[in-house]
Amino acid sequence: MLKPEQLEALVAPIALYPDELLANVLAAATYPLEVVQADRWTKSNKSLKGDALKIAVDKQQWDDSVKALASTPDVLAMMSDKIDWTKNLGDAVLAQQPDVMDAIQRLRAKAQANNKLVTNKQQKVSVQKQDNRDVIVIQQANPETMYVRLRGYWVSHDSGRLINPTIVEGQIQGAVALGIGSALFEEIRYDTTGQPLSASYMDYAVPRSDDIPPLEIDHLETPSPLNPLGLKGVGESGTLPVPAVVASALEDALSERAIRVERMPLTPEKLWQLVRPERHWG
Repeated sequence: MLKPEQLEALVAPIALYPDELLANVLAAATYPLEVVQADRWTKSNKSLKGDALKIAVDKQQWDDSVKALASTPDVLAMMSDKIDWTKNLGDAVLAQQPDVMDAIQRLRAKAQANNKLVTNKQQKVSVQKQDNRDVIVIQQANPETMYVRLRGYWVSHDSGRLINPTIVEGQIQGAVALGIGSALFEEIRYDTTGQPLSASYMDYAVPRSDDIPPLEIDHLETPSPLNPLGLKGVGESGTLPVPAVVASALEDALSERAIRVERMPLTPEKLWQLVRPERHWG
């Protein structure tokens, strides 16, 4: 039997998952072999999307919880790659399910107390009474709500000789944030009389910290022959390509709909118009 602190360490990677996803992960962990099979199958069938993916998955002989995770391949891959952790989690669920759920609630309470677990556009966090006790519930956003979520961003750039790598790293990070703002949020709009419609931050959206994905930065150093120090500019590789990169990624993600992104920023409203063209928009 695992102690409370051991259970908390075990469930820490998934404690803040939305409840529906969390339930599938806990149940699927009791079928570790099927998790590995499903991960390999998913990686071999990346071209399947939407209804085609669901139909193909339903034909597999896996537990329903494992089938459900096919729609979140990154979670499935994590469980397969960390198969020892997955097996330990499954064993704990089978032997100590109430204790596992208690550990999850303790971690959620700590995160909420430190403002690390809040309601945002991706999720709704609430406290509900269940069996005469307070339970922190995490619900996914309404499926009718649309937004672009970036799971990762990779930059490869050449700034010549790096005099201060830390400063260069910071400039690239800031540049990517600016690029994401121009790709998804920031838009100067006017009405038909020329009056600005985005004159305050209530109407002119900017990216928040939780909108910035994990960044991977690859520094190339080819000294410039044009100055004694071999220096070049820095930052442009972070800002300029972002709209095109995001548009291409979205077109790929929605490839079964044959959507083309031709205007940026891709605000939630514009995303709706692309995905639901049958709606009448004012």
